[in-house]
Amino acid sequence: TLPPPIVLYVLDPEPIMFGAAALQAYAQAGYNIAAEECVVEGGYKRVHVVGVGWPVKAYNGDGEGWDRQTLIDMRRRDLPPFDHPKVKPETSGKPNRDAEQLMD
Repeated sequence: TLPPPIVLYVLDPEPIMFGAAALQAYAQAGYNIAAEECVVEGGYKRVHVVGVGWPVKAYNGDGEGWDRQTLIDMRRRDLPPFDHPKVKPETSGKPNRDAEQLMD
């Protein structure tokens, strides 16, 4: 049996950073044809890299920078740091373990 696919979400990807993240993820698969059966890295042969973000102009971005608070507000509005109640009913409404580390 194959390991489950890995999904890597790249938040706010600029094209060059998205490419770098994808290259790094795909490079982890290694070259062993039987890797799926013998090593953890074999899971990376079935990786899906997904860019999640908004147009730079949506948070007043330009060549000089962007409005940090607007970007934070958009992230919290569209990507709430909570587990979905159908996925983890016991923790829904509370910050998930990973998101809790990133909250200010």
